[in-house]
Amino acid sequence: MTDLREKLACTLWHNEAARSAPNVARGRTPEEFSGSGDESRVPWLHHADAIIAALPDMVTELTWFGHEADRYVVSALGPSYYEVLVTNRLAYPCDYLWSAYYSGKRITVEGPPQQSFAEAKAIANAHHRAQVMRMLGVEV
Repeated sequence: MTDLREKLACTLWHNEAARSAPNVARGRTPEEFSGSGDESRVPWLHHADAIIAALPDMVTELTWFGHEADRYVVSALGPSYYEVLVTNRLAYPCDYLWSAYYSGKRITVEGPPQQSFAEAKAIANAHHRAQVMRMLGVEV
């Protein structure tokens, strides 16, 4: 059970009481929720699961802008960014490799090379989505 799941369920449980019976909501603490039986917790945990399941689709796709030389770079991540490199070298006849950079340092080079820019971009977007979800404590 993730902390996010528990926090969401507890918040929903508390807010429902605050909406319908404010005097009851005062006693609804995280400790009380954790100690509640399954009959009280399960419906709220199911609501939390539905919210968590919707989160990956809410992560904004990377915004790509034109290429310079043989690379495409994503914008709007500050000093961290993704790039797709168009290669014409060695075993990679015009393949597309993508890398992730954090604070200007390459942190990963993913392979194998993709056959199209669209494929490399989709993989970089999936990596970005997974990183955002990991920061929230959710594995995708």
